[in-house]
Amino acid sequence: MIISCVLYLLSLNAYYVGGFNDDAFYILGARSLLQGRYVELNTPGAPPLINYMPGYPLLLVPVVAIFGGHFVWYQLYSILMVLGTVFLLWRLLDQEPLSVRVPTVLLSAFNPLVVSTSGVVLSDIPFLFLSVFLFNLLKERWQSENAASWALISFVAISAYYMRIIGAALCIAIILVLVVERRWRAVLVSAAVMLSFFLPFYLRNLWARGIGSWYVAEFSDPYASGSILKRIGELVSWQFPFYLHELFVRSFFRWPPSFPLEFEFLAIAICIGALLIGIFKRKPRSVGYVMLIYLALYAAVHLAWHRQASRYLIPVLPFVYHGFFRGLKVIDDKKWLPASAGWIAMAIALLLFIKPVQYIIHTSLYVHNAVNTPPEKTFSWIQFHTSPDAVFAAELDAQLYLFTERKTFHFRKDLSRVDFYRWSRMQNIDYLLLIPTDFILATKNKNTVHDPLSADALQAILVPDRFEKVFENAEERTQVWKVIKA
Repeated sequence: MIISCVLYLLSLNAYYVGGFNDDAFYILGARSLLQGRYVELNTPGAPPLINYMPGYPLLLVPVVAIFGGHFVWYQLYSILMVLGTVFLLWRLLDQEPLSVRVPTVLLSAFNPLVVSTSGVVLSDIPFLFLSVFLFNLLKERWQSENAASWALISFVAISAYYMRIIGAALCIAIILVLVVERRWRAVLVSAAVMLSFFLPFYLRNLWARGIGSWYVAEFSDPYASGSILKRIGELVSWQFPFYLHELFVRSFFRWPPSFPLEFEFLAIAICIGALLIGIFKRKPRSVGYVMLIYLALYAAVHLAWHRQASRYLIPVLPFVYHGFFRGLKVIDDKKWLPASAGWIAMAIALLLFIKPVQYIIHTSLYVHNAVNTPPEKTFSWIQFHTSPDAVFAAELDAQLYLFTERKTFHFRKDLSRVDFYRWSRMQNIDYLLLIPTDFILATKNKNTVHDPLSADALQAILVPDRFEKVFENAEERTQVWKVIKA
């Protein structure tokens, strides 16, 4: 625990706060909750915030209230939740053999993906924390018929949904297993609690913006036209190889990139084989079925989703490790290998983690790049050379407001050259901020309204008689353009 904490602290600058834009929205969401509302503080008019679940902003409220703009405390808060997750995971597996329990916990804690994102202000870590906390509750209280116990379980499950919408998979899994077991009292209590917390935010969004869930609307976009089966096939064929590689080659063990492709296929096959043995050869009990259904739903949603990112693996990584090492325990019990497969696999994984973790720490401490260093010169110019009342348009709209307190619209991507200028004038926009979009999460087709508008595409519609470049920083690859209103 102490060693992992040191590694997390040394990796604190792997990413800077605000660099994802999502993290900026979570912080601004917390600020707005302190004002007694949940709105887009960055946008003129402060419309209701609907495209980010309020669970993580609510969790951030005390940190924002106490520490204000000192972002390092937000990162330390995230690290505290990672450490809490490691502790809860150790408790969750207290009935497992040490050859399953120890490797699962250690590899979950020292995994380079977890180390690099331990101080990131995103919802993946708190969602994992809540998930592991929920499974501890389920393990302790599953057999209970007490309504209060199931109200508590259901409250934690719906809290996970409010942290990330995929938390709905936890709620569905619990209800399904209870129905199969014919635990009708528990079903009724759970459904009542979950619905009573689900409906207010959904109905508020529907009333305020005409969309009950932004996530569902975005998820359904690729299926709006054409054959649904064809679209699913296209997305799955795109996502499946990516996540197989990210999980079993880059995350699970972090094999060196110089290893031949044939070895990667072998490594994936061995990992999947052990995982399947762990699932089917060691029959799960009730809570085990909840976990399996949850993981199946989690996988199905992300395979049919038109965005992909390695960090989506963080909430399920410990559970996959658990299944994998359970499978290796079956192999040990069969005496197929002369030594413990679990301990050997753990040793190999930890050795493979050393180099990437060293790189993460070195970069965090000594390297400044676009991922761990904000465009400070650009933000400084904006603060000193534009009016506090100036209105901007930018790709990372919440980030710009977080660092400069300038009201900012998000770029419209469905406009022609003439329409873009008209839109800028109609919204009373004074300036445009152009930044690199290389690191911004894109969809499969990279040309939807949910994709970043590249600086090149934007410059193509910024005609000189309507827009004027007033600032440029080659090092930060940024530009500020002024909207000509005469």
